[in-house]
Amino acid sequence: MTEELFAERLPAAAAAVLAAGFNAIVDATFLRLQDRERMAALAAAAGVPLLILDFQVPLAVLRRRIRQRQRQGQDPSDADLTVLEQQRRSLEPLTAQERSRALAVGAGAAPAATARAVRAWLEGRESGDSEPTPDPPHPPGCAAPPGGSESAGGR
Repeated sequence: MTEELFAERLPAAAAAVLAAGFNAIVDATFLRLQDRERMAALAAAAGVPLLILDFQVPLAVLRRRIRQRQRQGQDPSDADLTVLEQQRRSLEPLTAQERSRALAVGAGAAPAATARAVRAWLEGRESGDSEPTPDPPHPPGCAAPPGGSESAGGR
């Protein structure tokens, strides 16, 4: 991903959506802390909560999914196994503050269940009753950087 995407395009698009009075979902890897901090500052300036979806998927599952999409020949993503390895190496783990506004999503999570968890988190924020998400254990084989125990959100 380019610096322009994370420094300019995504923040500008999210700011425009928020300024129009809508909720914004920014779907990107957000592997770097500085990119996540930029979105957190944008949310704070707009007075809206920020929720990070922390996708925790074992590396073997990610590799299998990429190979399967490539075999089908209809993958809109440019992510191949080389890109996955580059992402894994450049991943900057979530900070404690980021984990307090993160929702862990496992490899087998159903989209409907994830949507319910997001709604519950948002409702808890509105009532002032939000608790940090506990640090989930990192499953063996998960795509964590060497020496790290967390995975970044937004993938």
